[in-house]
Amino acid sequence: MGMTSIGLSALYTAVTPRRETPARGNTPATVSVALVDRGNQYSVEIEGSDSGVRDVVARLAKAAGLATNQHPGVRLWLELSTAHLPAKLREFHTLNQYAAVLAYEMNDGDYSAYQSMLLWVPDDPVESASVYDAEDQPPAEVLALQLHARKLGCDYIRFDRDADTVDGLPTFEG
Repeated sequence: MGMTSIGLSALYTAVTPRRETPARGNTPATVSVALVDRGNQYSVEIEGSDSGVRDVVARLAKAAGLATNQHPGVRLWLELSTAHLPAKLREFHTLNQYAAVLAYEMNDGDYSAYQSMLLWVPDDPVESASVYDAEDQPPAEVLALQLHARKLGCDYIRFDRDADTVDGLPTFEG
């Protein structure tokens, strides 16, 4: 199994956000990048404006020699807290009751407790939903999250109860 390695200077160059030219009265975009040790794996967490995040992800992929259009097996996901879903929609089997929704359970080998869920994001969530009858279309809350993820260039949303919430997206009790 091959691994992609990025030298520290290349990683720094890749993740140092470009300064956006701010509109009159606005401040430049700020993007923060962190390498997180999750015990058995590392992840890169990127926070900031939509355009700043897209820029950093594109430059990381380029530095790693990856581009989703050149490597169809490479996919991006947006990690969100399950708090961004109403309580009644936080289980993958509940979401899969809608024909226009495709969700998978992810559980790191511990089948005794729900760990997280992966939700597919269509290329055009609105168009994809429109081919189904109203009762099979994704709930409005799910469609809004799919649109947000697609705007960031993500093919999936990974919902995790331990993930952080994202400012600007609605959250729900429960």
